[in-house]
Amino acid sequence: MNKNNASNMQSNTKMGPPPLHLYYRLVFYFFRCSAITGFSTQNEKRTIAEKLLILISYIIIITQSTMIFSIITTSRITTMVVGWIVKDTSTVCLRYFLCLRAPRLGEVARRLSAINTMKDRRFNLQFNILVWSSIIYFLLHVTSMCVACYRSEICEHKSFFFGVQVQDPNTALLINELLSFTFILFSTTPVNTFTVYFMTVCHDIVSLFEAYKKHLTLQSTHDYQTLLQKHFSLRKLVLEIDSHISCIVFWASLNNAFSIYLAVYGVAEKADSSIELKILILIELPYNTFMLFFMCLWADRVSTSAASVAEEVHSLEENSRGSPEMHIRYLYLANRDVHLTVWGLFPLKKSFLFSALGNMITYTMLSKDIFKSE
Repeated sequence: MNKNNASNMQSNTKMGPPPLHLYYRLVFYFFRCSAITGFSTQNEKRTIAEKLLILISYIIIITQSTMIFSIITTSRITTMVVGWIVKDTSTVCLRYFLCLRAPRLGEVARRLSAINTMKDRRFNLQFNILVWSSIIYFLLHVTSMCVACYRSEICEHKSFFFGVQVQDPNTALLINELLSFTFILFSTTPVNTFTVYFMTVCHDIVSLFEAYKKHLTLQSTHDYQTLLQKHFSLRKLVLEIDSHISCIVFWASLNNAFSIYLAVYGVAEKADSSIELKILILIELPYNTFMLFFMCLWADRVSTSAASVAEEVHSLEENSRGSPEMHIRYLYLANRDVHLTVWGLFPLKKSFLFSALGNMITYTMLSKDIFKSE
């Protein structure tokens, strides 16, 4: 590991903010496409376009909240409606926290971009697959919903406009397709984009741990005072990053989980649905499972890479010239778990995916039987 990494983690350069890596520049571009901005430093003056996007984003939050309230007050509560309410609520909360913590997310990206992490061709491939799959998902989703609206015999929006029905079928169709496009752009895209951002952050953290582990193996004589400071700086960086993004991780995970739930419920309940809705369900189920899986996988790799460093530390010999107490302190610090959390409640690991899928399937089957019996 570069000797300047610790200082780069703790302080910003006085020459101005460091340039962002291409990964983060692309992620922030997709955020701006969905009307989320403000990732520049707090000292930088915001442009008129950024202020306008921030205003639009808060208007979207108010509009989505109104739609949720409309669904609650005008729709008959079923298990599907409850699922949509939770999913839409998580979307609103995620957008709100993204707008609120955008400068912190930008700061995390700049700090990680300033650190010389190892190049990983495999992650480049994964990143490209994630980005292109998100674009293809967006296009297929929009196309399926627009075709479903076009072929629908009744085109109205009672639940979204407090029972007000549009009489003109052409106007209703236009509203339907416009709402379908804006719903996906402003509701689904931020969740998927943050998932890509989260996995990029996890990759950079894993690269730091791997570089630190390589630094341990290359040294013949170990200065445990220096190693302790570097390990503490690295651990402090992970905890600080987790404090900035853990609440957004919670809402993104909840949104993906309930997207899977709605897709599973659609498979179990709507066997005689139209071909467009079947295609929409077949798009939703594998894609959201895929995104949630990669979130858990990369978060688990952070914990695994930290654990591999701890194993390497145990194999180090004690420095006869150094202090035994310092060696013990270093062993104690290295043995402490390092992980990213879901809003600080519990660590995000691969087991979270399996428990979420199991709960979603179980809840779907139980609620389906309960509402049928009623």
